Amino acid sequence: MVRRNLWLVLSLVALLLGVPACGGPPARGDNVSGGDTAAAEREARAVEIAEARRASLVTTIEGAGIISGIREATVVTETEGKVTEVAFELGDDIEAGQVLVAFDSRRERSELSQAEGELELARIELAATESLEARGTASSAEVARRRAAVNGATARLAEARRRYEDRTVRSPISGRVAEKPIDLEVGAYRARGVQIARVIDTERLRSEIGVGQREVAYVRPGAEAEVRVPVCSDLWRPAEVTAIGAGSDRRTGSFPVRVEWENPCQVRVRAGMSVQVRIKPVGAERQLVLPSEAVVRRAGRTYVYRVTADRAEQREIEITERFADRVAITGDVAEGDMIITSALSALRDGDRVRPNTAERPEP
Repeated sequence: MVRRNLWLVLSLVALLLGVPACGGPPARGDNVSGGDTAAAEREARAVEIAEARRASLVTTIEGAGIISGIREATVVTETEGKVTEVAFELGDDIEAGQVLVAFDSRRERSELSQAEGELELARIELAATESLEARGTASSAEVARRRAAVNGATARLAEARRRYEDRTVRSPISGRVAEKPIDLEVGAYRARGVQIARVIDTERLRSEIGVGQREVAYVRPGAEAEVRVPVCSDLWRPAEVTAIGAGSDRRTGSFPVRVEWENPCQVRVRAGMSVQVRIKPVGAERQLVLPSEAVVRRAGRTYVYRVTADRAEQREIEITERFADRVAITGDVAEGDMIITSALSALRDGDRVRPNTAERPEP
């Protein structure tokens, strides 16, 4: 009996404790009160923003290439024989007309002297015949024959002089020696048409880079460019676009663009070195531009989030052009609008946001 009364007392206490007092905390599982909803509403999401600006979508066109000389000469032999002189070395600075290699020319010199003598004799005989003709003792046919002899001797002298001069190989341009056969030395035999040197004028250089089909529309001959040659310095030097390919490279699909510049480091910079190139676009239209990371695509729609009164406001747009990490757009966005660029995966229209105003990236 006592045990039964104790059980009734405990049950009554439990029942009394389970009834909530007026103004007390809600039981687990009850709905959130209006006060808690307001607290949640005050919790704004931190976001990065960028300003929508009207600008050129293509600000610079960049590429890398290999340096070559604008003027290069591959020097080959026009004769054959034993080398009697080698007057240059790999890397030498040489002048136009400077002797590089000489061959034994004793026979050619003798033939030249003989041809000079034959021409002199033919001229003397022509003068004598013309004098006789004036006195009426020589015919015009004889004079014509003597003139033909002079012309023939002149041609033979020119050929003899050419053979003699071919025994000495000279540089056609000023520059530096880029190539020289390692076995080119006095006493070596060289056949006709064999390369003995490659000379490059390093005062002015050029390079060719590949440009994509979108960028090539903004490249023109004469356009401003800059180059940076790492072995020279980290400075960007002025350059100029000189030529643009009419078609793309079949291997890469890019369009060849050539640039030229004055070489400020003639001692260190050589053909075959790498160069960085950037070109200033010509005729790039000013459009409303945003970072591509600001664009959201969901359910077949393309839109961005604009910050309006500390809330994310969804605005539908259309992308008209792309370049690198930027897009040109049209739609319900105006110049100067602040567009959210971060935390987009969880963002919804109307969410409260807290823009990070410490740094607003340029579009």
